[in-house]
Amino acid sequence: MLKIGLTGGIGVGKTTVAKIFESFGIPVFYSDTESKALMFDPQIKTHVIELFGEESYDSNQLNKKHIADQLFGDSKKRNSLEAILHPRVREEFQKWASKQKTPYVINESALIFEKNLASYFDKIILVKAPLDLRINRVMERDHSTETEVKARIALQEQTSKNENLSDFIINNDNLANLELICKDIHYKLTK
Repeated sequence: MLKIGLTGGIGVGKTTVAKIFESFGIPVFYSDTESKALMFDPQIKTHVIELFGEESYDSNQLNKKHIADQLFGDSKKRNSLEAILHPRVREEFQKWASKQKTPYVINESALIFEKNLASYFDKIILVKAPLDLRINRVMERDHSTETEVKARIALQEQTSKNENLSDFIINNDNLANLELICKDIHYKLTK
């Protein structure tokens, strides 16, 4: 079974692309969703409280805004959290993938290149979109300001090197042909 990485910066439409592959019967592992679930693992929760304080959890709910505000302003805290969280997410993906019975599985993750994870995958699909479209999508989705979105985008390194390391590139600026592009990639991965 092939392990496919699906990546791209915030607002490019990774989830939309992932849902199309799911409609083809391909299982998708969402790294961000798994990361959020792992924030309630006792060991990780203790680490989060040490890093960000007791207010990181409010009535057994994750205080995302409190944590995000600190993450975006402090690379040491961000690196510390990622050091404990990312290996666990990879471990959960491996366990999950071993239970699947399809020709390939997809791991949707924004930081495959930034965290040097490309070698964990047989193929990489990179999703791209114009910056103004990405900003508008995230502002609408998260009810964020343009400044907040630009700050989040700046944290995710997007370079032409990423394109050179990708096996498939989807330019997600025209939703009309997105399913056809995904269908072509699906065909190539199953033949």
